[in-house]
Amino acid sequence: MAVQNENTALTTPLSITGKAEELDRELPGQLATFTESIAKTGSNLDELKTQHAAAVKALEAENKKKLDDKKKGERFQDGEHPTESESCGRVQGRQTGVR
Repeated sequence: MAVQNENTALTTPLSITGKAEELDRELPGQLATFTESIAKTGSNLDELKTQHAAAVKALEAENKKKLDDKKKGERFQDGEHPTESESCGRVQGRQTGVR
């Protein structure tokens, strides 16, 4: 029994009709073309899986960075001071009072 979500094009039984001479002449080429298209489908699926995994990984990294930045901001608002590494690269404007 076939699963309802399966692609029927890939599960349809092969049915061949024709004269023996026609089959001898045309069938090998048609089978080669069909086999090649199935192989490409599998290759495309592997490529899509790889691209999807990379996109998910990039999105997770971006979300982690946003969450880390948000946590740092909340901590500084609560009165804590940034560590040297956290404030590195930040420009802090100070007025000296010198005229």
